[in-house]
Amino acid sequence: MRKAAFWLLITATCFSGCQDETEPNHPSGTQVVFSSEILEEAETEVEGITTRWGKGDQIGLFTSNQRTHVNVPYGTDGSGIFSSAAPIYHPESSQPYDFVAYYPYNPSLSGNELNIDLARDSRVVLYSNNIKGVHKGNSTRENKLLFKHVLPRIYLRVIAPDDPGNLAGLTVRVKGLSKATLSLMDGLLNIDDSSVATYPLPVERNGNEAVVRGAFFPSSPGETEVHLALNGRDYRWVINSEIHPDHTYCFLVEQRAGNVRVTHTYTPFANGESYTLRPNQLEPGKTSPPPLLYMETPVLTSGELPSNSYQVTHMITNSNWVNSSAFSGEMRNYTVHFNTQDSYPVWIAYPLHPAFMKSGNRTDHWQYDPLVPIQYQPNLFGHWEGYGISRGHMLPSGSRSASRDLNRTTFYFTNIVVQDSKMNTSTWNDLEEKVRYWSRQTTQYDTLYVVTGSLLPTPPEAITYASDAFGRKAAKPKYLYKALCRKEKQTGNYHSIAFKMENSSTSTHYTRNVIAVEQLEKESGFTFFPKLPEAVQKEVKKQANLGDWQ
Repeated sequence: MRKAAFWLLITATCFSGCQDETEPNHPSGTQVVFSSEILEEAETEVEGITTRWGKGDQIGLFTSNQRTHVNVPYGTDGSGIFSSAAPIYHPESSQPYDFVAYYPYNPSLSGNELNIDLARDSRVVLYSNNIKGVHKGNSTRENKLLFKHVLPRIYLRVIAPDDPGNLAGLTVRVKGLSKATLSLMDGLLNIDDSSVATYPLPVERNGNEAVVRGAFFPSSPGETEVHLALNGRDYRWVINSEIHPDHTYCFLVEQRAGNVRVTHTYTPFANGESYTLRPNQLEPGKTSPPPLLYMETPVLTSGELPSNSYQVTHMITNSNWVNSSAFSGEMRNYTVHFNTQDSYPVWIAYPLHPAFMKSGNRTDHWQYDPLVPIQYQPNLFGHWEGYGISRGHMLPSGSRSASRDLNRTTFYFTNIVVQDSKMNTSTWNDLEEKVRYWSRQTTQYDTLYVVTGSLLPTPPEAITYASDAFGRKAAKPKYLYKALCRKEKQTGNYHSIAFKMENSSTSTHYTRNVIAVEQLEKESGFTFFPKLPEAVQKEVKKQANLGDWQ
């Protein structure tokens, strides 16, 4: 069981002016009526996110210091004033009542523990224990229940500007922990770690948009996924940040041109990070749309993408992430082709330009890739188990340093390979620095296109593996490579080159590991730079002259 103690209300807040109804035949003569307030974190100011009472809402009330009243239902007309058909009356001054209250009311509750099952009811859960010492001597005071959220909440605003009719069949589900018990006496939340389930969230449609509200449980980064079905297509993403008990996690979901853009927005702990989702297979190997194709995106030389792979493209949608005045709406960050069977990146393809770089801004914000299901990624919040290996970036941190937000995307676990530690900090690092140097030659050359990839041993040589903190194995490539291509501005000529280096402590300098892109294609099974003009691509890929790259 996972235990999460959330904030408890201790100090009673007293006001005057609440007029109680009277019951002449009761010894006290006055029944307890409650006003209420739902406390929200200070940052939650966006309209529609805050929780408000509705007509007919019911809470359950207990006297916590005496067993005289257990799970008494109180209802409201939506004003937040609660009364009951079977009310609690003010006791004598010598036997005052302390109250706890919870929402939503469960008529079958008999003990002191509230069972929470989000697969059955995904509404928010509220708890109050601030009212103390109620008796007939203070019956004129206001008894104001201060409710605190027990669970984190999720809020989605979904829009489809191109065709609002696409929202007609919208469904949203959460995959994550689903069961817990809440102790009503001490406020301790006990989460069932084995209760992973996929459960629906209610969808409210309002004209050209839809709003989705619900609850989920506190969890570690990567433990919760959001699944969205829109216009007959399935999309999903991983919440790769820690989910805290009393926060609201807000997302703007926009469908445009067949893709879905998700922006983690509104709250201070969200940085405006956006993901462009494409309708993707629910499991590797099932039918999925063709991947996005750019100049740097490799394609299989023959056949289709293997069943044990995910290929996704991360986009940049915030101009503050890059150093470019030419930013307009969206630009690609990088594409990853990830092998789910052996848990390693086959290749990472990306454009490189000074717009992506600045000194500093390294975050070391290790996290799951939000576009690849968690179960296929290694857990790399810590290091690989074993000596002499490191968490090697395929897209280097230094190549996405224009902002801290951009840099964080290089710490996705799908961008990390099992790499020899000495190679990573010496010969490979030298090559990364040189590639960045070449990308800055913008007077003479256009954008530099880069593919960084892995080559496993070929049979009969066995693959070696490293393990993450949970024992999940990831293949250690025998070789790492980089393939580069750029266009000369004045002449329009293309230049290419590749480097293939042994993933070991004895790896020699990159200048001694130059090969032609054509050769790398034969060894990898991928065609590089597929958008090169057909008339020149054969000759360009035969190049292996380091003298052209000075």
